[in-house]
Amino acid sequence: MNTWKNWRDFLGENIRLQSGWLSYEDAKKYLKNKRIKTVKDFIKLNREGKLPTNLPVTARNVYKNDWKGWTDFLGTKIMFDAEFISYKELKKIVQKYNVKRISDWRKVYNKLKDKYEIPYDPKSFYLKRNKWKSYKDLFGNVIVSNKEKNKNILSYLEIKKFVKKNNIRTKDEWYKVKLPNNIPRSVHTIYQKEWNGWPNFFDREKNKVQIFLNFNKAKYIIRKNNFSGQYEYKNNYKKFKNLPSNPHIYYKKEWKGWYDFLGKKK
Repeated sequence: MNTWKNWRDFLGENIRLQSGWLSYEDAKKYLKNKRIKTVKDFIKLNREGKLPTNLPVTARNVYKNDWKGWTDFLGTKIMFDAEFISYKELKKIVQKYNVKRISDWRKVYNKLKDKYEIPYDPKSFYLKRNKWKSYKDLFGNVIVSNKEKNKNILSYLEIKKFVKKNNIRTKDEWYKVKLPNNIPRSVHTIYQKEWNGWPNFFDREKNKVQIFLNFNKAKYIIRKNNFSGQYEYKNNYKKFKNLPSNPHIYYKKEWKGWYDFLGKKK
């Protein structure tokens, strides 16, 4: 007949855990005798050093095999606002450890989860309790979305004026120059509707119109040399006179795709 339950039952209920913590039931009895009824009071007393050293503040982790929630642990019938620390307390901890973004929080969480009762996903937890504001508020810094950033940047034409005024003539120069806050570096990504290639951005296109081969002659040279694809073209077009670096932009009126340009079948 199998009558085994567990080691706590076998050795007696008043044993301490192997790590030195009070047993789950002994911890519950202590809290009941001291009339500690809320998570907030429990954490506060621990910080003030008024709880026994063998009573863990991270009870849910230490007693994970017995854990049934804070209502059971504290011996209450009321559902408290949270099983974790308050949003205000979390905010203090987050800013104390200089957390500035969500990825930082994930790293800090792993270091602090055994020290504080903190949620892995603060937004989800505090949002359900109408306590959530924003990550910007939680981290205490200015986190601006790309959409918000784009509201404050100059127009494409204004940036081109900046380029001309500062005599920026090449892509390398563009990536090296120090830009003001209202000019984004990735102009080709942000201004997709206006974007017409780097030569156009630097106003070099007018000078190159007369230099580049027309579309049919360019196709003839490319097919004659049997370029395998776009990558090979990018690496070798300079070996041939008067071929543009971005044929899909320069020949945009005649352009039907790389397969057509290279004479390849799909």
